[in-house]
Amino acid sequence: MSNSEKSLKVRKVKAQEPQEGGQLFSDLGRLYSLYAQNIIDTVRDPMIVIKKDLRVLSANRSFYKIFHTEPSKTENRLIYDLGNKQWDIPKLRKLLEEILPTRMSFDDYEVEHQFPVIGKKVMLLNAREIKSSETPNREPLILLAFEDVTDRRRLEEERDQALNAREELVAVVSHELKNPLTTITSSLDLIKRVVAVEKYQEKVQKLFHNIYDASRRMTRITSDLIDVSKIEGGYFPLELAPVEVSILIEEVVTLSLPLALDKLIQIEKHVSKKVNLITCDRDRVAQSLLNLLNNAIKFSNEGGVICIEVDRVDDQIRFQVRDTGCGIPRDQLPHVFERFWQAKHKQYMGAGLGLYITKGIVEMHGGKVGVESKTGEGSAFYFTLPIAATTVRRSA
Repeated sequence: MSNSEKSLKVRKVKAQEPQEGGQLFSDLGRLYSLYAQNIIDTVRDPMIVIKKDLRVLSANRSFYKIFHTEPSKTENRLIYDLGNKQWDIPKLRKLLEEILPTRMSFDDYEVEHQFPVIGKKVMLLNAREIKSSETPNREPLILLAFEDVTDRRRLEEERDQALNAREELVAVVSHELKNPLTTITSSLDLIKRVVAVEKYQEKVQKLFHNIYDASRRMTRITSDLIDVSKIEGGYFPLELAPVEVSILIEEVVTLSLPLALDKLIQIEKHVSKKVNLITCDRDRVAQSLLNLLNNAIKFSNEGGVICIEVDRVDDQIRFQVRDTGCGIPRDQLPHVFERFWQAKHKQYMGAGLGLYITKGIVEMHGGKVGVESKTGEGSAFYFTLPIAATTVRRSA
């Protein structure tokens, strides 16, 4: 054999090597493609793979099952021709056409359509490029996934309708009740001053007291319902300003003093020297403290002691109201700040909104609430508020 023939043979062998490597790559590619298809077939959401000419290469089982179709009506067809052309949407076409040239993707493109078999559905579409280096034939592809969010959208609409209905109800109740309640209260106050019939005075005074007390409770419940509606609706505006803590505590104690005196309860105050100013909504924080203090008075026995403690912990101020009352059973503690929760004491039944509102007010400020209690030994309700104005979160 001549040197030229040997040289030719070597060149032929070397020329075949890339072909054998390419065949190996192709076989491995087909294996990986089959492997990937098997994985996709287990996904519950419908998925299809689209070629660069926007014809369907393949689909998973969920696609065929959910859209009630089959491979012969899907594969190698333009995506716009599938079904009753439900995907023939100009914006969707533009998005799909731009994926491969720009190597982009898109998420949560919403399509609402009346499908021929499954009815009206809301679908979220998500698309990604499958790079040519990752496909058997070195061809770039598009993976398009469909998520049925019809039930989610329905629930969201029902929730919004319920919230609107509740807000309308609260608005009507507050409007219809507040004005007559104010009239009743002011009229009773005026009549009480001018009653002069001495022999009926004691009985009349008692009746006036009962009516006056009932009207105040109704006014408070109305205000609480409005606050609950604002908290749950996400609209609970706060008027933030620097507040001197010691003065705030004095004002709250003064408001609760008549209730405490009726039960001969002593209220003690311990405000740390480390506590001075805090940025907050003065009225709302006072409302929160008053809720805790009045609850403590309500659940304390005559002659008990209630202690209000205020201290600084890092960049927070901790407010605590501790009583020597009946305490709360351990199994009830996780529920005390829930809406409409009430202590299991018939003589103390109420609307169950005060602690829920307190929690909402504190959290709107960026703080936290908590409780510690032991049956027969009393309870300690507390909340923390950030000192710095920059840490306070305002409701939109």
